[in-house]
This record gives sequence, structure tokens and C-alpha cells, in this order.
Amino acid sequence: MYNNCLLANETVINNNPEFDEQKYIFGNNTLKPIADRMTNDYGIYPPLDPNVVPSIYDACEFWVLFFNRTDTWCSLLSEDDIIKLAYNVDMINYYKYSFGNPLNEQTGCVYYTQLVNSVENYLNGSSIMVADLKNGHAHTMLSVLTTLGAAKNPYPLTANLTLSQIKQLKYTLGKSIYWSSTIYFEIYTCSDSPKVRLVLNFEPLLIPGCKSEYCEWSTFKKILGDKIGCDFNKLCKNP
Repeated sequence: MYNNCLLANETVINNNPEFDEQKYIFGNNTLKPIADRMTNDYGIYPPLDPNVVPSIYDACEFWVLFFNRTDTWCSLLSEDDIIKLAYNVDMINYYKYSFGNPLNEQTGCVYYTQLVNSVENYLNGSSIMVADLKNGHAHTMLSVLTTLGAAKNPYPLTANLTLSQIKQLKYTLGKSIYWSSTIYFEIYTCSDSPKVRLVLNFEPLLIPGCKSEYCEWSTFKKILGDKIGCDFNKLCKNP
């Protein structure tokens, strides 16, 4: 969907001054010390470019994921290094696809419009569809959660978070939007007042603005507001 949103491409994915500032700070405060330490530990000359460090982390992930081995690229990094570099990925996604930019809180409106219309059609008897399954990726799943205001950490993911703060984050890619993650909305129609429940990786997730995990359908629609029936091309300033 980001490829189809001109405004997102021009101001969020690319040419994003706020993200560029955080990236610069993180590079100086975190990536450079890691690169300097590796340069000294392994006698690297010329000194290791800090911009290469995230690629070392990617290679570390690859060897763990496909070969279950930590004795290759991962051995170059300390446990704290790995935590900080995983956070680097979270920070990138925060500014480009999640709560780090207000436009990201709107881009899931097409999905929610379809969801609400489908449920309404079932409730009024004009549809017999009982499940709508979709296959997505981390970016689209982040959009679904962000547009609803769900799975939001208590503080912004900035470059100057301490290691302790990073460890306390509840919603990260590694904990919430990992491979094979699932998000689904359960609709309960066993009473005169339909309810909806959001489930993330088989655990109920409270919808912001709802009193309990079983949210009144009418309340859910009010929370979404004008995100239902949005004009995506107008939002994205598409020609």
C-alpha cells in the first residue's frame, strides 16, 4: 500500500527529516561505539564503517535463522550489541510504518473500511461470509495496528533510549510482528449487541477506547471514525 501512496513515499518512506535526525543520532551514539569496539578487538584497518554494523546484525540473524548457528557473525557482537541493533530495526519501522508519523495512523483505513462493511453485511443478513483471511507482511500488519492505535509502547522509539528502556519495550518486531505472526478480529453475535475482539498472536489485545477486550461493535466503529470510508487517493494525494 505504501507503493500506492504518493504522500507516504514522498514524506515518510523517503525525505523524512525526523527519521533522518534519529538515524544520525543513533549512528553516533550506538553504531559508532560498536564499530570502534570491533575495530579495536579485531585489529580492523581501515577502521570499520559504523554503517556496516547493521549488516553484520542481519548476517547474524541469517545464520541463526537458517542454520541455528551463533558462532559466525553473531560471535562478533555482544548480547547488548544485538539488543541495540534489533532496536535499530524497530526504530526504523516506527518512523516509516508506525506511530512515528501521523500519516501511518491513516493508511490502514482501506482495510478497516472493508472489515466494517463486511461485518455490517453479515449482521444485516446480506452476506453469509463468516471469515475473511488475508496474507500480509510486517509493514501491512503494523499499519493495521497503528491505524487502530493498538500495540503502542508507552514512549516514542527515539535514538536516545537507554538499554534498560529498550529491554522494557513490549511491542517490537521480535515480540509482536515476527514471522508467522497473526492478527485477527473475532466478531461475537450471540446477543443483540455485537462485539469485537482483537487478537495478536493468539493473545487478546485491548482496543484503545474499549472498556474490555470484548468491545461493543458500535464503540469500535466510533473509535475508527472517519477512517471508515476514507478516500485513499485523496489521503495520499495521488494524481
